[in-house]
Amino acid sequence: MTEFYDPYLYDLNVGPGSRVGDIYLAEAKRRKGPILEIGCGTGDVLLPIARAGFEVVGLDMSRAMLDRFRERISSERPSIAKNIELIEGRMESFFLPRSFQQIIIANDGIAHLLDGQSLRSTLNNCYTHLAPGGGLALDISFFDVQYLGRFIGSEREILRDRGCFSLSNNGAIQVWEQTQYDHEEGVLTANFRYELLDEFYNVIRTYYRRLRLHPRRPSEVALALEVVGFVNVQLERLERLEEESAGWILRASKS
Repeated sequence: MTEFYDPYLYDLNVGPGSRVGDIYLAEAKRRKGPILEIGCGTGDVLLPIARAGFEVVGLDMSRAMLDRFRERISSERPSIAKNIELIEGRMESFFLPRSFQQIIIANDGIAHLLDGQSLRSTLNNCYTHLAPGGGLALDISFFDVQYLGRFIGSEREILRDRGCFSLSNNGAIQVWEQTQYDHEEGVLTANFRYELLDEFYNVIRTYYRRLRLHPRRPSEVALALEVVGFVNVQLERLERLEEESAGWILRASKS
């Protein structure tokens, strides 16, 4: 089974998954740099920030995603490329010999932390790597009890059609999903089937991916921030034009 954040499939931007990275350019301008993004992926959040003139560091556990990011950097102007550093590592356990004015975790990245200890370790790492007065910004999706409840009962066995998306080569990609939710552990497991179609809609390749997430309430994340020492924890609802609601952004500072 292919890793969920395979760079090819990720860059197609099809199927479910939050993409609210555009809000972080404004966040960068609020506190300036240097800026660390945790879970930087292929760079769709961090590259625009670097193009705006900020010194940035991207951390990700996927070497394949970082390699794709490096390909994108190679096409940038030298004045931009020199301000981008990429590091392979896990958000729960990374250590860098420097501090940052701002750290961001975009696109509900903390949902990948499946237990409370991993969440606390990550937030503690963020606190340790911030300069005094620096800030952390992260977004989380809405905690939808009714949606999650659907995947405790019989609907957890259903293969759902998540859409057919046109590709630039006149082909398309069909996305299917089968989802289960463990309410005791709080973990959502989604198994995806991606069917790559030719221009006549014949299946020419099939990808399988599994995604495990721990959806969290804003109050849970805010409390975890305060426990590790953050102050001035602020919560703001995110509204998007293309959907009724996208979630929340949390901001916190290091004293």
